[in-house]
Amino acid sequence: SNLNPNLVTISIEHVKRAGNNNADPLTLEQKQVSFELIYDICKRNNIPLRQADAHGGITGHFSMDPKEREYCPGNYPWAELWTYLEVRQEQEKPAVGEVAKFNQADQFLPGRSAYECGFYATYVAKSMGQQAPTLSPQQISDLAQAAYARYNGSNSSSNMDGMSLPQLYSLLKEVGLHYQGTKLDLTHIRAWLRSGYPVIVAAAEPCIRDLDLNDTVPYPWTPTGNHVIVLTGLDGNNFLARDTANIVAPNTLRPGPRRYDADALARGLVSATAVVPPWLPVPAHDIDPDAPPVPVPPAPVGNLPGWNDDGTTLIAKNGIPVKAGFRHYIAHHAWDPDNVPLEPEHSMDGEYAALQLGHDGTGQLFRDCYLRYTKEKDVYLDRVGHAVDVLFKYTHELEAQVADLKKQLAEKSKEVPVSLVSTQPIPFPPQVLSAITQAENELKPLADLYNAILKLKGN
Repeated sequence: SNLNPNLVTISIEHVKRAGNNNADPLTLEQKQVSFELIYDICKRNNIPLRQADAHGGITGHFSMDPKEREYCPGNYPWAELWTYLEVRQEQEKPAVGEVAKFNQADQFLPGRSAYECGFYATYVAKSMGQQAPTLSPQQISDLAQAAYARYNGSNSSSNMDGMSLPQLYSLLKEVGLHYQGTKLDLTHIRAWLRSGYPVIVAAAEPCIRDLDLNDTVPYPWTPTGNHVIVLTGLDGNNFLARDTANIVAPNTLRPGPRRYDADALARGLVSATAVVPPWLPVPAHDIDPDAPPVPVPPAPVGNLPGWNDDGTTLIAKNGIPVKAGFRHYIAHHAWDPDNVPLEPEHSMDGEYAALQLGHDGTGQLFRDCYLRYTKEKDVYLDRVGHAVDVLFKYTHELEAQVADLKKQLAEKSKEVPVSLVSTQPIPFPPQVLSAITQAENELKPLADLYNAILKLKGN
């Protein structure tokens, strides 16, 4: 390949005292600054915070020039870096996140009006779902184009009409979404989002600022008019937004949600309308920002009878929760409702290492499989056959050890006078006590899995 990696990478140089093999470890100060810089660069440039693969990520110089730079960066604390990035992401997770799953679409089509933002925003809101969006980007675009032409007479590029507030209310009603107008202040808008309701807002373009673009207006034209977007969640005190006009020139829609400056947006608000998700109650009036948020009740999952989902946790019919990546995996794959979890998610080190399913990441045992997560593989499905085979082998070995110990105990008891048996403890040899302790420690995780299998046989 003639690709110049300098054109598609960002490099960081670490100064070391050693020769070409880079054997010196980083100083504590270097390591801290290096980790922080890597995180900042990746966040600002949308680089995946993981070991590099064909789709991007973080790697050493050795991966691009294995002949000349095989020792670069040398003694670098990769394991500590992955831990730091994982913890940092957890610490900086949005306070609420998006209130639902949304899709979005680019509102700029050749030969069509460039003023269709309100219609696109309506169908972005219509796409919201608890498990997955209910409309594809193409469906959003097709429906918005048709609605614009229906309401404004034509969707040709010469039409510069936008969307009035009565038109917004009419279209929301047409697509089956309840709505509630709200006050133009951050307190009310944040309260709606914390309660699980997205908010469609119209605002002056100069006041719409993307925090991941250095807090600047994200549009490649001179911002002058008003624009309609969907606020879909909170990122601390700022907003998560779906914006169908946030493009890279000439016409590439940036992935959403975007993080928008709440204080800047407040200065340009024209209207704000809370939209009611199908799974939440229809409000009778504007929200009271001083009242506690209404909890989202768990909702049944259509393809998993007996399971419920509250938007963050999937609860199986036996009451055991499934969270985060495992929840997402089940929601996006064909899954037998009877394949319930037998335990909560857990790390794979410590006692679970005996199962020989790997030491990294986390795992969760289900009736028919083991769900596993590692940084390298993400979430994947692991069969339990190997673990059961290991279990049986360990069980046979431990049973043999127990039989041998019983034999030793029986022989030892014959050596002790009967008159002493009831008054003095039997002095077991240290090796016997050690064997008993080892057997107990090794047996516990295997016995747990064995008991789970026995329960399944009983079913």
